[in-house]
Amino acid sequence: MRCVSTVATALLVVIFFSTNTIAQSTYATVSGFVQDPSQAFIPGVTVTATNTQTGVTTTVITNESGAYTIVSLLPGTYKLTAELAGFKTQVISDVQLGQSATARYNFTLQVGALADSVEVTAEATALIAETSPTIGQVLTEKRVRDLPLVSNNVLDLMAVMAGVRGATLGESTTFAGISTGMVNTSRDGLSVQDGRYANGVGSTTQVHPDMVGEFRVILSPVDAELGRGNGQVQILTRSGTNQFHGTGLWTNRNSKLDANTWQNNKQVVNGVWTPGQPPWINRNQLTGSVGGPIIKNKTFFFVLWDHQIERQRFNVRPVVLTDCARNGIFRYWENWANGNTLQPTSPAGGNPAITSVDSSGNPVRPATNPNGSPYTGQLRYFSVFGRVTNTPTRPDCSDAIIDGQPWDAFRTGPDPTGISQKYLSLMPHANRFDGGDGLNTAVDQWVYRGHNNSNFGLATGTSTDTDRRQINTKIDHNIDSRNKVALNYSYEWLDGDYLQTVASAWPGGFTSQVIRRPKVLTVNYTSTLSATLLNEARFGYRANQHVIWAPWEVTDPKKAEVPKSFLLQGAGAYPIAYAPSSVAATGATAANTMSVNNYSCLTNCAQQGNKTPLYDYADTLSWTHGKHAFKGGVDVRFAYTRGSETGTPTIARATGGGQASLPATAFANTTNFPGLVPNNQGTAQSMLYFLSGSLASANQIYFIQSPNHQNKWMSYLDRKRKISEPHENEFAFFFKDDWKVRPSLTFNLGLRYEYYGVPYEGQGLSIVPKNGGGLALLGVSGRSFDRWLRPDNGVNLDLVTELEFVGPKTSQPNKSIYPKDWNNVGPAVGFAWEFPWFGKGKTNVRGGYQVSFVGGGHAGQLSNAIFQTAGFTNTATTAGPLDGSYFNTVNLPGLVPIPPNSLPMQPIPILKQSVNGAAFDPNYVTPYIQNFTLSVTREVTRNLSLDVRYIGTRGVKLTGFFDLNIPNVFYNPALFDAFERTRRGEDVELFDQIFMGLSLVSGRAAVNGTTQRGSEHLRLNTTFRDLLANGDFAGAATQLNIFNGFGTGPTGVVTGVAGERGTVLMRANLGINVPGGVSVAGVPPVRAGLFPSNWISANPQFNAATYYTNSGSSNYHSMQVQATMRPTAGLNFQGTYIWSRSLETPL
Repeated sequence: MRCVSTVATALLVVIFFSTNTIAQSTYATVSGFVQDPSQAFIPGVTVTATNTQTGVTTTVITNESGAYTIVSLLPGTYKLTAELAGFKTQVISDVQLGQSATARYNFTLQVGALADSVEVTAEATALIAETSPTIGQVLTEKRVRDLPLVSNNVLDLMAVMAGVRGATLGESTTFAGISTGMVNTSRDGLSVQDGRYANGVGSTTQVHPDMVGEFRVILSPVDAELGRGNGQVQILTRSGTNQFHGTGLWTNRNSKLDANTWQNNKQVVNGVWTPGQPPWINRNQLTGSVGGPIIKNKTFFFVLWDHQIERQRFNVRPVVLTDCARNGIFRYWENWANGNTLQPTSPAGGNPAITSVDSSGNPVRPATNPNGSPYTGQLRYFSVFGRVTNTPTRPDCSDAIIDGQPWDAFRTGPDPTGISQKYLSLMPHANRFDGGDGLNTAVDQWVYRGHNNSNFGLATGTSTDTDRRQINTKIDHNIDSRNKVALNYSYEWLDGDYLQTVASAWPGGFTSQVIRRPKVLTVNYTSTLSATLLNEARFGYRANQHVIWAPWEVTDPKKAEVPKSFLLQGAGAYPIAYAPSSVAATGATAANTMSVNNYSCLTNCAQQGNKTPLYDYADTLSWTHGKHAFKGGVDVRFAYTRGSETGTPTIARATGGGQASLPATAFANTTNFPGLVPNNQGTAQSMLYFLSGSLASANQIYFIQSPNHQNKWMSYLDRKRKISEPHENEFAFFFKDDWKVRPSLTFNLGLRYEYYGVPYEGQGLSIVPKNGGGLALLGVSGRSFDRWLRPDNGVNLDLVTELEFVGPKTSQPNKSIYPKDWNNVGPAVGFAWEFPWFGKGKTNVRGGYQVSFVGGGHAGQLSNAIFQTAGFTNTATTAGPLDGSYFNTVNLPGLVPIPPNSLPMQPIPILKQSVNGAAFDPNYVTPYIQNFTLSVTREVTRNLSLDVRYIGTRGVKLTGFFDLNIPNVFYNPALFDAFERTRRGEDVELFDQIFMGLSLVSGRAAVNGTTQRGSEHLRLNTTFRDLLANGDFAGAATQLNIFNGFGTGPTGVVTGVAGERGTVLMRANLGINVPGGVSVAGVPPVRAGLFPSNWISANPQFNAATYYTNSGSSNYHSMQVQATMRPTAGLNFQGTYIWSRSLETPL
């Protein structure tokens, strides 16, 4: 669940996992009473608010109760004037009004001539004047400008805000105990978060400090106008004034004086300490702004241009083949696993490792054998294509003589299509030997130079470290004294590159292209209908468009030519992205692996993009009557996101390696390769696969884009990217009353109603399980949690999970993925009281309570279900020709397109396949958060105030999810006991029954219940032994549930249909040596029915069965003590101490 935001005018719509909203009015409100010296209320007094920067005035008359309310004031600095014949004019100057602020300023008029005036300053009483119980922090334009901010991103000021806990702006950071996933970031009332990705606090366009008029953080709201969750980050942009002002700013960030990295400083080359070149960044940000009057006292403008020029340089260290390996020559020291110069000597285990080269790449003879005896072995050479009959003397082993008798009957020589040789010609040569295995793979260290850091954040909106341009314009126009309009527009151009593994990129390679084009538009129209009635209409539009093009898709045709040349062509114009095998030791990390995807991504390209618009229409009506200031409004929001994700690339992809039926096994022969340990065998095997053009598999994704496409799949030729289009619409209305009971006491009373529409897929692809909604995801285990995780549940085949299309553009337009929730009514009750004791106007007590509903944010969950659920997509896979012959680059093109193995939306079989499902709880409701606030503000001196606050929040029925297929081990006493006893070294009959007639250990006889026990095999099996040793019984149960056996041959692997998993348990459930069961000679019988398909996981139709429900909760309590010193001799200070406690139920 993700979302949060503002109020009665917020257009939020959270798409994917994000939170986006448009917020309440940004205008400020001033109210109060006018009294005479006897404390009698005076009607008919003219109260005028004058914006000292624009000269615009707003005038009201006190009513019969002596009360006045001035609404719709543009945030800024004001002078308040109260005038009535027979009394001296009273002026309150330097009144600072922030966005959405509600302040109380009372006047006491002295008898005298109207021309006489009494002037006081409001600065010292600003905190006392606050009448809203909402708690937050405010940074004025001057403070935003004065605070140091290296990034020039105003959102980084979050770090100085009290009550905000976390090092980043992501969802792990909290506002008063509530995740930033439920915090809205708004600019001039409009949500400016990305709209598709869950980035926490953020803005789709960067917000430069020079464009900010005020920065406000709301921790805990108590205001019916504030809705859609809790915290708010509100940014008010600057407006023009009656004077022309402009700024020009050049900011340069240069890392010249930065320290070098540890990795660079420790490098040794040719025996000499040779630190690598330090990483370098040079960021020039050119900002210019100008603002002023178009028509004095009437129309104003402000324009800001922000241009960032980024240049970065850092060391890149791809693993490459050494010169000998490029010629197919593999080298190793007998009995040792090859190690680079940083490899510590590790003699234990089956892969004892030692440094095998020096810093120049010369072989270094070990001093000892792994057992500690003097070393008696030698450096061995062999070609992956045959025996070397001499000892090569040239550095690249090009003088090696190969006997012409290949080790492998299928992989007899270099790739016949020349693809691997093409990559070899582009592969850089090794110049560092502190990576790879030293002898056959090493590192090419080179300096990457680019105009960004090539990271994924450029696409998702979490990074702007690239070339960027932005234009911002704002116009405020006072049509007449009763009508005014404000318009704000921003547009940004962001262009960058993306490399999935930039730290391992080859020089001269090709990157993906990233394009982002976010825009923001807000229009506010305010009309004074009468002296007591005001209407504000608002429209907001926020759109983001981004795309990541694969190297062969980039917009520059010349740049796309070379990457296109690496694509193979299948039949019918189907392109194939093929990457030869990577080269590394068995189990090596990516940092020690050679991969051609580091030259130009092929099988791992990011191919995604989206268009994500948000529309908001809102209207607010304010009415002043007596001591009451009523306000009500309505907000309607429409949002959707149309895009594709990298997880479902439609282009056919082929991966080099060894096909399962014909692996390369020659290097395990200890006669031909004496002392070749398993890790070295793995490196040699992958070298053979790479150089020969051997393939492991190829796959192609098919998909549907309409509920009417159930008889035919779509493919790459129909649409190059699979599209999903989640929609999520909302509306809200509120009514509130700020009741000025008397000059020192105000009550804030309100109600807010919010409706969050059930998300749906715009093409008609919303799905829900039949006959039970989300509970039907339990499948054969029933339709209730009463017996969930019970091993004796039984299998009811009449309850298998079936899916159906629901919602717009389907045959069931009135059904939805979960029921509509119509009863989201939340109260907001607060008060503000000027304490009458210890000095009039010196102490203010405020407090309140509000229920805020948290909606939206499910479109991403819907989209993920569409991407992942079986039936929507079909991944057709081939491991080679149907006749089982050798699979390589020669016959690959003839196998593409790969035929799909089923039609769309077919019943999902009970085969424990690696497919996922997801659904919502049929009783899902909108989550809500309760807010409790109480604060006491005391003016200690004229320039010093102290604020003591209590903030409490309580999250109720928060959206969470869990996997219905979590392994049933803790509620399965027989299985738990068997694991526990097996871990202790005992032998358990249960595992004999499961594995009877099978061998789980290479070279061992099959389990027979006497001389070979199932528990013993588990303790020795590579899949289970570490899980048992670590006490990870849940992990062991998961592996057992999908276990198909170990090794090859009839005594090791239990075969099933294509894609089936858990065949070992399936076999055991049939029974051993019983009617209808499995016949195994020489072992005792095993009764049938002991291990039904749901014995460990509830629904054997799925791998993961994700159930979205109201499983989360949270509570937070805190005390804040804040001291504020207003400017004194040019110095101001604010310090806050916070004590807090936060508890959260995992979501």
